[in-house]
Amino acid sequence: MRFFVVLIIILLLAVAWWPDPPVNTIEDTFIAPQLVPLNKAQGLEEDYLEGLDKKKEQIEEQAGGGL
Repeated sequence: MRFFVVLIIILLLAVAWWPDPPVNTIEDTFIAPQLVPLNKAQGLEEDYLEGLDKKKEQIEEQAGGGL
């Protein structure tokens, strides 16, 4: 009976100390090729929003300084 208790304890310790497998990044998975256009679109969106902000500032300057 002691043998089984010791065996269970050893197995529990082995499972607790077993190293975790490395985590794959999203770029290493099958979806990575689909992320390339998404990243490009994100850059375009940022450029577009910056352009809108500049245009808004120009309109406010032309209108007399804004509020």
